[in-house]
Amino acid sequence: AVTEIADGSGGFNDNRRRAVAVTAGGVASTVRLNSLTTFTDVRGGDTDLYEDDAFSRLNAHSGGVLQTPALTKLSAVFIAKDAVSSIDTAQITELSYGSIDFNGPLTYDLGNVTNLSHTTVSVAGAGRSIAFTKATNIDGANFYVAGGARLSLPVATSYSHVSTGNFQDRQFQAAGAGSVLDLSGLTSITGGTAYSNHIFIDAINGGLIDLSAVTEIADGSGGFNDNRRR
Repeated sequence: AVTEIADGSGGFNDNRRRAVAVTAGGVASTVRLNSLTTFTDVRGGDTDLYEDDAFSRLNAHSGGVLQTPALTKLSAVFIAKDAVSSIDTAQITELSYGSIDFNGPLTYDLGNVTNLSHTTVSVAGAGRSIAFTKATNIDGANFYVAGGARLSLPVATSYSHVSTGNFQDRQFQAAGAGSVLDLSGLTSITGGTAYSNHIFIDAINGGLIDLSAVTEIADGSGGFNDNRRR
């Protein structure tokens, strides 16, 4: 029984354009991964499998079913499904270095996620409300809210850039009337420690970012302190 899917080690030492894509496409098409607990890639950032920073993927479309009831840890894995397909997500607790898209008509049950580190979360659409009620680790994450949507992370108390290299930006953005990024539990924000690291906090065109409990914003300590901004 498969319990782990992981990026290969060794070889050419070039991890660009490497990915594992698991797909169930079509009515009555099923991939059973009932014992899988961990799915990790060493590199991610692009949903195009043929780009250098390709995510690994879990795909279900046109009535396909991915059975992953034991899967709790994903790193650099993108999840994609349509309205008539299914992927087990409610049991996931760690979703790091990934991307979550709540911009279309679908949502995913990610209510048990505690770790969102280095993950990008995008939410759009009037009246849509997404809450990560157990996510305590949001370090290095990016949040985009638009079109009157709301994204809440009520139990996260601190945020750190936690840079992994130079020229890395982090984004908190709420764009458009009625758009709310609720980070009202945060008390501290800490910048990066590498060259040209930035944190951008942008409320645009009527958007609201709630950081009402923050008492400290500080530069990261150590590392390279040239050209760092918040």
